[in-house]
Amino acid sequence: MVELDEKNLRLSTQTFGEGHPDTVAMMNNLGLTYWELGRVKEAATLLEKAVTWYKKILGEGHPTVWMGTNNLGLVYWTQGRLADAAMLQEAGVAGQRKTLAEDHFNLLWGTTNLAVTYRDQGLLEAAAKLEEQNLKVKGRALGDDHPDVLRSITQLATTYRKQGRLDEATELGEANLRNCTRVLGERHRETLSSASNLAMTYNKQGRSDEAAKLQENAIEVTALGEKHYQTMTWVTNLSVIYRGQGRLQEALRLEEVNQAKKCKLLGEMHPESLRSTAVLTLLYHETRRLRRATKLGKTALEERTKVLGDDHPDTLRSATRLAMIYRDRRSVGKARAMEESSLIKKRKILGDRHPETVETERNLVLLRRRARFNFLLWLL
Repeated sequence: MVELDEKNLRLSTQTFGEGHPDTVAMMNNLGLTYWELGRVKEAATLLEKAVTWYKKILGEGHPTVWMGTNNLGLVYWTQGRLADAAMLQEAGVAGQRKTLAEDHFNLLWGTTNLAVTYRDQGLLEAAAKLEEQNLKVKGRALGDDHPDVLRSITQLATTYRKQGRLDEATELGEANLRNCTRVLGERHRETLSSASNLAMTYNKQGRSDEAAKLQENAIEVTALGEKHYQTMTWVTNLSVIYRGQGRLQEALRLEEVNQAKKCKLLGEMHPESLRSTAVLTLLYHETRRLRRATKLGKTALEERTKVLGDDHPDTLRSATRLAMIYRDRRSVGKARAMEESSLIKKRKILGDRHPETVETERNLVLLRRRARFNFLLWLL
């Protein structure tokens, strides 16, 4: 399929020229095909060119320009360029809202992708609000069993999980997996994505055996290939689940290979590569490889701060992990200072009742007790 699209683009370019509308449409379509295959660098190159030509041919405000802008934003998101992706997607959605009805496919596509970008930026309330609005509109326009509706439910369940709303995420995820299996079949990509999302929710609830079964099956039956970013994401999910089962050595071996693969194919600063680095830090810590954990933990925190910002939830998680490593290396003062800073930010960003905020509060209580104990020992 992709070889035929590539051949058609070459023929159209030779026959009509690169700036012909048909050629540009082929660029856009081939770019999206590359994205689907995980060939994100090639996708970005083609879609950047397509958007440039669309603007020259059709004008800045044409709906096709906004559609192309949204597509390019999606590819930037895949590359981990979250700020660039959000800027493009916000512009694309704003332009589409001027000319398209709220239930137009292209507008729904744009707002769906923008919500995912918001979620990955840590803007969870904004993401949930947009996803809930989208789901209502899609449900009315397309019907509850439409693949786009099922995909939106998976995304909303993911956001609920990241917000700590685990009961809602579980209820939504279980119903959606049943519907995806019924409508699309058990091997469909959306069904496997729904299963993977539910597996991570189960894992958060301590249901690691159920989680492992779901995630192992998704990796086994997917047709995407081991080098596709979606497959690599699922492998990291499985490493996290194995860790929850106490299978630390298996998790470590799995994620060392997976992290190297992500860094090579996606780049070291891609959010999925950063996530693997953070998971490896955790595994090194829990297997008592403290020097390696410290080195990698510093790298994870520095890279997440650079890519995501100081206040992103993932950055705060890396700070907490590094603080716990310092604690176990008896650097209680460093650990306490980091957790005090993290707690202030977590209360602001996640809320007082979020599970991670509560965990940090508990960590701080223990660190303060240990600091007092160490002080009393010094006095003796």
